[in-house]
Amino acid sequence: MDEFYGRNMPDADFVEADFVPKAQLYGRFARVFNERGEEFFKGEVSWSENDLVQATARQPGARAWYVLDDDALEQRVRDRTVADMVATAQTAIDPGDLPFTAPPGARIAVRVAPGITHTIGGLRVDERARVLRADGSPLDGLFAAGADVGGISTGGYASGLAAALVLGLTAAESAAL
Repeated sequence: MDEFYGRNMPDADFVEADFVPKAQLYGRFARVFNERGEEFFKGEVSWSENDLVQATARQPGARAWYVLDDDALEQRVRDRTVADMVATAQTAIDPGDLPFTAPPGARIAVRVAPGITHTIGGLRVDERARVLRADGSPLDGLFAAGADVGGISTGGYASGLAAALVLGLTAAESAAL
């Protein structure tokens, strides 16, 4: 229940409309360091990069540096290159200005922080979408659906809209009983 869905964003102020265009969704092509200069993410970053943003949230100050070389900057993510995404980040700096020694070949670094869309934890419900008390008994007349329900996306992201559709219909049918 300590998971969330989100994106690593430039470590600067932004408005809601910037959440998608400014998302730094290229961590799988970067070398990722914390503020102490430690590469903290081991293994391959998932397609959603949700595992990387959660790992960033657990770092000192909940911040990380994406350090990129020429090859990384040329990679494509959906309809943009990594260089295009870096251009939207007001926290992009020369690798020589990092608070630690940059790896060989580094061309640019971007300081990122987790931007949280929604928690993956949530309310416990039964098969009828009724919200449950701590003892497992249902709270009369209280139903939940979508991202408000816990345990659906544990270990990764599952569509909040699909959970809203399925559990919303279930809740409506249960309320009509």
